[in-house]
Amino acid sequence: MRKNLSLKLLSLLTACLLAYYVNGRLQNSVISFILPIEIKNLPDDKIILQPTNLQARVTLRGPSYLVSKIATNPSALKVNLPKGINVNALEVPINTNELELPPSVKIDGIEPAKLVLRLDDKVEQVIKVRVSTFGEVSKSLELKSIISDPKTIKTTGPQTLLMNLPYLETAPIDLRDISETSTIDAVVLLPNEFTKLGRQKISVTVNVAVKKAEREFTDLPIEIRAVSGAYKANLKTASVQLSGPLELIDSLSEANIIPYVRIEKDFSGTQQHSLQVDKLEGVDVLNINTKTINVTRSN
Repeated sequence: MRKNLSLKLLSLLTACLLAYYVNGRLQNSVISFILPIEIKNLPDDKIILQPTNLQARVTLRGPSYLVSKIATNPSALKVNLPKGINVNALEVPINTNELELPPSVKIDGIEPAKLVLRLDDKVEQVIKVRVSTFGEVSKSLELKSIISDPKTIKTTGPQTLLMNLPYLETAPIDLRDISETSTIDAVVLLPNEFTKLGRQKISVTVNVAVKKAEREFTDLPIEIRAVSGAYKANLKTASVQLSGPLELIDSLSEANIIPYVRIEKDFSGTQQHSLQVDKLEGVDVLNINTKTINVTRSN
């Protein structure tokens, strides 16, 4: 008796679960979701400018398990353009028959019902590249030139946009990072979403030179460098004009600049000797106010 009762209860539970499962699967649902639109038969010499976001909202009605499955894994909705179009504006109805659906699933609606397309002629142009920069090179450097390689890029896109495009621009290069003449990679920016570039990476050479400066030092004591003996000159001081890198010239002081005469061999009386300046690395002597001085043996 108890065994029969248990079997009856188990059968009843199984029947309830089965009924719930079947009713759930057969119960109709209405679901709306977004489908991407795939344009077919677009001529090779045309570009779609609008709409930029090709999609449609589709509403389906049918068994819950089926419409949920379709909405979870939607396929693209194909829209066929008329063959041989030669206009840049047209309306194309969205054909719901392009959707492959089970017989039990129906389309309740689709929005928009038609596509309003704006097209443009696809053209190819060679456009020059302009290197964009920000910041400045160090004050000790002089910017000589900025050269891109290549200087132009083959560009494909809508005629109405490319015909008024004077140049392509790179992502900005920070000149503050330049300490010497350098060649670096740069990315060419897309001018719009419809344009394709023959290449998007180029080389940019930034040519710099060390800034030169001139400076005059006056009243510099003249040294007499002799192997032996004592000598005196008719001039006590000299003026020296130097040239070199700006930072180096600015860092010099009078103590660094030493004009002198060298006595290689002892002599008596007075002789004329060339005035020289101790050599400083990276610095050129442009002028000494007197080329020679008279040196006299003092003992």
